[in-house]
Amino acid sequence: SFSLPQEYFKTSMAMLVLGVCASRIGLWVFDIGITQQMQELIPAPIRGVVGGTQQSLNAFFTCLTFTLGLIFPRPEDFYIYAIVGYAAVGAALLLYYIGVYRPWSQQSRQGFQALPTATP
Repeated sequence: SFSLPQEYFKTSMAMLVLGVCASRIGLWVFDIGITQQMQELIPAPIRGVVGGTQQSLNAFFTCLTFTLGLIFPRPEDFYIYAIVGYAAVGAALLLYYIGVYRPWSQQSRQGFQALPTATP
């Protein structure tokens, strides 16, 4: 089994704690940004439906991570989680580009206007 020399233990634990704190802060800021975009870009009559769908998808993918943990419980299989994580981030980037960035950038080329809103 692998063990860290005692002189590196405090440094590695501090780096772990700081890394987790930084990632949580980044996630929190990202969540605030998504909430603001949803409030600005989604018409009020359907905002609840979109928010509910988002929460359902969040719950589904959280459940999927737990299922992967049951299917691949060994630490040697951690690379599978990493691959799935990178694929999920890539898919989210692609969907964001298609759904938000591309329409916004097309609108900005035509002149500054609000994004068109869908009607229910």
